[in-house]
Amino acid sequence: MYKNGLSGALAGLALLAAGVPAMAQERQEMVVVTGSRISSGGGAASNVPSIYLRLPADFVQFGMTCQSATRDTVERRADLEAQYEAVLAWAEAMGGYEVTGGSAGEDMIPLDTISFRELLNSRYGGGETFNLILNVDVREGETFDGLKLRVEEGRLPEDQGRAECFLQDDQFIGIRGLQEHRRTLLGMIAQEAEELRAVFGANRVNVRGLENQARSFISGSLSIDVYVPYDIDVSIGE
Repeated sequence: MYKNGLSGALAGLALLAAGVPAMAQERQEMVVVTGSRISSGGGAASNVPSIYLRLPADFVQFGMTCQSATRDTVERRADLEAQYEAVLAWAEAMGGYEVTGGSAGEDMIPLDTISFRELLNSRYGGGETFNLILNVDVREGETFDGLKLRVEEGRLPEDQGRAECFLQDDQFIGIRGLQEHRRTLLGMIAQEAEELRAVFGANRVNVRGLENQARSFISGSLSIDVYVPYDIDVSIGE
């Protein structure tokens, strides 16, 4: 259990619940934090209640773009579709890699809910691209820089025809099992309420806001703080 004594706050925070692969259920089970740095004060951390969890990131998210500038439409589509299949096979072979549709830091789209053609985007001046999200599991003891280096210096999917893939510049961190963490937080809040009752001899402890979804923000290069927004007050005597 953590008491709220944070000196840093997230700059540019945004949260995203995402679904893979069972969309309705899994949307409540993952969170991706898209802020990339911690500021010197104020902001998200200053509004965090006294009970929160500090968790290690489960994965780092990369954006991947695959493209082809081949002028012949049939040849270009064939190369891109072959490249798409090569990416899926590559991710499965790598282990700890997961590929979804969408744009990194935004909604993840399970690939079994979208066709390949729906992923395609026309490019100004000719050619087509498609974007994928690559989630890479954090290994035990691994640093953010170490994981980034492992991915960027590792092999990418082989080019198919004149199609090629590259990783985008930004990365994001995320955790899984968000609903389990929320249940843990609710238990910790209930324990705090009982402690307040015992310490102050209170005849009533009111806790409001427990229906809120869990929220989170970056607390380190590979750590995320998760909390449920709530208010608590203590009544002593009549």
